[in-house]
Amino acid sequence: VNQAQRLQFIEGQLQEAKRYWRSAEDNRKIATRIQKEIDELKIERMKLQKKG
Repeated sequence: VNQAQRLQFIEGQLQEAKRYWRSAEDNRKIATRIQKEIDELKIERMKLQKKG
């Protein structure tokens, strides 16, 4: 394997790692948003339970 092929392989690995990183970042954002919605619903439920 010559150096050009090795560099091309490494570049491919870096691109794949970046894709996984972006996907993980998107998943974290989604999870954070869902957790916020859950927290808001819990607060709403507590308010309704106090009224009832």
